[in-house]
Amino acid sequence: MGFGILGSLQVTAEGTSTLIELPPKPRILMARLLLSANRIVPLPALIDALWDEPPPRTARLTTMGYVKHLRQSLTDSAKSRIVTAEPGYKVVVADGELDVAVFGQLHEEAATSADAGDWDTAARTLHAALRLWRGSPLLDIPSGQLQREEVPALTEMWLQALELRVDADLQIGRHERLIPELRKLTCTYPLREKLHGQLMTAQYRSGRQAEALDSYRRVRELLAEELGIMPSRELQELHQRMLTGGLATHVTPRAARPQSGIKRRQAIR
Repeated sequence: MGFGILGSLQVTAEGTSTLIELPPKPRILMARLLLSANRIVPLPALIDALWDEPPPRTARLTTMGYVKHLRQSLTDSAKSRIVTAEPGYKVVVADGELDVAVFGQLHEEAATSADAGDWDTAARTLHAALRLWRGSPLLDIPSGQLQREEVPALTEMWLQALELRVDADLQIGRHERLIPELRKLTCTYPLREKLHGQLMTAQYRSGRQAEALDSYRRVRELLAEELGIMPSRELQELHQRMLTGGLATHVTPRAARPQSGIKRRQAIR
């Protein structure tokens, strides 16, 4: 089977590409189980996800009914994926079936490559990882609790991988092509200083030194206006290196070193 939460919820039938349609409450239930794939989710935690307002007195029985509906929506061979296990339920997911677990594994592999200076491999791996994202996570899950408590953490995972991918692309000389993307990202996430620093670096290494310095001026003014603070020390040091010519205008990637024992991420939390 295939399971996806990096966008709208996706559950594909075993051996096919057919999406299984679920009504809102069973969809919330499946999303909550997938967020803790292969681990037991207590019944009270499922109830909290299913109802934003105080749950009805029949919440336990109703939740059990949603579990039954969920099982009935799956193919006969897949019904056993939803397991009853005290004090609740769990969904059984195999390696490679859940998009967020695959994403986490690829992110870790890319970080290992980056630490070794193998920026080409890091870039390829991160581009593959980020293609797993089909939009905002849990996009069609009508649960206030999951939107509040899970979506920010998932979005942060995406941003960290994106920033590392940009670092890798900068290291292998893709400065010019990164500028339009980074301009959009700094508008979308204006208080994320890492992205501003990456934009400045891409501009500087593309021969746009005046634009890079102007980008620093704008982020400095933004932080002062919005938060009443100066840019981070890292951003200030980057700006200083640009002023003194201490920032390289290009980077020669280091040779990769063989890797072994890559840690595999099986769950996201």
